Amino acid sequence: MKLRNVVLAGACMVLLPFNLVLGLTEAPKLMPPIPAPSIEETEHLHRLFDDYFQETIQDSPEYATILGLPGSDQRWSDLSREAVEKRRQRNKHTLAQLKHIDFDKLNDQDRLNASILLWYLKNQEAWKPFKSELMPIDQQHGPHLEASFILQIMPADTVEHYENILGRLNGIPHMLSQTIELLEAGKKAKITPPKVTLESVPLSILKQLPDNPDESPFFKPFTKIPESIPSIERMRLCKEARNIIITKVYPAMGDLHDYFITQYLPYCRTTTAMKDLPTGSAWYRQAARSYTTTRLTPGEIHQIGLSEVKRIHREMHHIMLEIGFKGNLKKFFKFMRDDPQFTFASADELLDEYRRLLTVIESNLPNLFNRFPKVPCILQPVPHYSEKTAPGAYYLMGSPKTGRPGIFFANTYDLKARPKWETEPLALHEALPGHHMQLMIALENESIPHFRVFTDSTAYIEGWGLYSEGLGKELGLYTTAYSRFGALSHELFRAIRLVVDTGLHYKGWEREKAIEYMMENSCLPEHDIIAEVDRYLVMPGQALAYKIGQMHILKLRRQAELLLGDQFDIRTFHDKLLEQGDMPLNILETYMQDWMIQQKGLKR
Repeated sequence: MKLRNVVLAGACMVLLPFNLVLGLTEAPKLMPPIPAPSIEETEHLHRLFDDYFQETIQDSPEYATILGLPGSDQRWSDLSREAVEKRRQRNKHTLAQLKHIDFDKLNDQDRLNASILLWYLKNQEAWKPFKSELMPIDQQHGPHLEASFILQIMPADTVEHYENILGRLNGIPHMLSQTIELLEAGKKAKITPPKVTLESVPLSILKQLPDNPDESPFFKPFTKIPESIPSIERMRLCKEARNIIITKVYPAMGDLHDYFITQYLPYCRTTTAMKDLPTGSAWYRQAARSYTTTRLTPGEIHQIGLSEVKRIHREMHHIMLEIGFKGNLKKFFKFMRDDPQFTFASADELLDEYRRLLTVIESNLPNLFNRFPKVPCILQPVPHYSEKTAPGAYYLMGSPKTGRPGIFFANTYDLKARPKWETEPLALHEALPGHHMQLMIALENESIPHFRVFTDSTAYIEGWGLYSEGLGKELGLYTTAYSRFGALSHELFRAIRLVVDTGLHYKGWEREKAIEYMMENSCLPEHDIIAEVDRYLVMPGQALAYKIGQMHILKLRRQAELLLGDQFDIRTFHDKLLEQGDMPLNILETYMQDWMIQQKGLKR
């Protein structure tokens, strides 16, 4: 039974007008009353949830570390092709079990979670024909970057914690050896990222291997051993770490670097579109469905993007006239890119501005929210070894289990490419009330089963981030025409992504055409545009999620405002959107429409 029919079954007295208000294509079918939940069916489902979580967390020790779950901190994920196949078989087995659950015998909360898991498992099955695991490295992701990062966020308070870090250091050579095996298999199968996107990878490896191992990111945890650990133990741990880094980690990273330079990069494909991979057209259609959690086709998404670009250009033109700028929009873009008044004088000045913005936002959050994360959000610069290819900012979730804060990373590389007018939307999106609030409120909700940490819905998560950018005025920001332009610029950037991502992978655009389109239609600096286009080349479909998700959330807000009228409370609406964590957009729509009915005073 479809969740929509179950949720709306009791609203028969208003089905037709409510259907018209929400813009649905057909009225939900009248259904008999939902029976009381079955204890047996509920227990069966909860066992399935728990088993799936435990099996998955065993396979994902790095993610266990991020979540603050103990017991796996000495291990890395098994990257072998045998392990990949084992995970696929487990996914298939769990899906078969879930299909035997009678959703009609579950309460609302369990039905919601079961529906999310069902969608996720089916989506994983749809990825099976495609061999994404054969491309484990690109310019932004991979063990070559993530190993040192994971070491730095591991618990580091006791001798046992540091023994775990040493264990992971010892395991790096095996993990990198498995990575090389996957790269070799991908090369033979002609499944590689575009060669042009990978040219910075060798340097990003070498940057982590300074002559002095104490300056390596792999040693960083040992530079802050707490004084509560006896001095003799601190000396021992540091000595062992240096020895492992010099005799094992450096040689393994060196082997990866040499393999990449001599055996892999020269044989990577010179084409760029996903459709140029084996079964690439079907692969891209799956990517678009997966990342947007919709049935929109690449062609439909392309047209949505073109329409949104036109709309936002009109709004930008109004701001240009308000400022009194003489010239066309293209010249205004150049002015916003190049005028010195928009450039930070130093990295410290940029970071100080972000700190100021977070203080302003935090003081105004009670205007829009009733619920706030317990775990704080802190600001850090992007690590130097990845800053050249990293985006302007990004977020790493914290851990309620360990108290580790969420981290808002700001890129201080090439300050000319970090204009002042982009800081406000970035702070709203990546930190507050964007990713930090969305992810941490969900993690702190103990009624959400643990397995949900794996069922990421990019359209919801990134849609919320982009929607959050639009809340700036209500949170004390966007007080000047230039800052309002900055907000529009970031929304335009996400609309352009719909055009460029589908242009590259569906319409067959060359990389140069994508770069030219972004230069013509946005005010992003050329360095950022090249980095963005190369990101779309190695993460096909992911960039589609932002605008599609934002538009869906805005639609739900308009529906709630229209239906509830004076009863609409923006704080309650936002709390409801966030309290159950991320989910596919079709399930979110049903969930929020059910809430609207209940807010209207209707009973099942």
